[in-house]
Amino acid sequence: MYILGRNGFPDVEYFMYVHGKLHPVVAAIAAHPDEERYPGLGTADSAFMETMEAGEREYRKYLDDSTLDEDKKAFYRNCISQIETTKVDLFNKQEKNKAWLSLIRGEIGGDLNLSDNDIMLLTNLERDIPKL
Repeated sequence: MYILGRNGFPDVEYFMYVHGKLHPVVAAIAAHPDEERYPGLGTADSAFMETMEAGEREYRKYLDDSTLDEDKKAFYRNCISQIETTKVDLFNKQEKNKAWLSLIRGEIGGDLNLSDNDIMLLTNLERDIPKL
């Protein structure tokens, strides 16, 4: 009871209720260990994407500066290229995550109201279960 209480469960019945709701999701996730997904990607990625785009805009402004020598312009072009590559990679990973979410939602059915972020958090947790 002490461990349950420390982790936010007031009693065994509530723990069993939560376990009963989440176990099918975790089982569905565990049933597809070879499916490509990126559980580290979540809501922070949109903020990261905005930061990258802001950086890219800044670098493009620097390139418009006629006082820059060719070495600095090459540096900024390289930075822009790296940002573009990262954006494409992030977009591709997000697309794979959409397919992953669709697969898991298809398996658990519509009776459980979990957000995309909730499913990705459970994906992270499922990956860590063997380490416990």
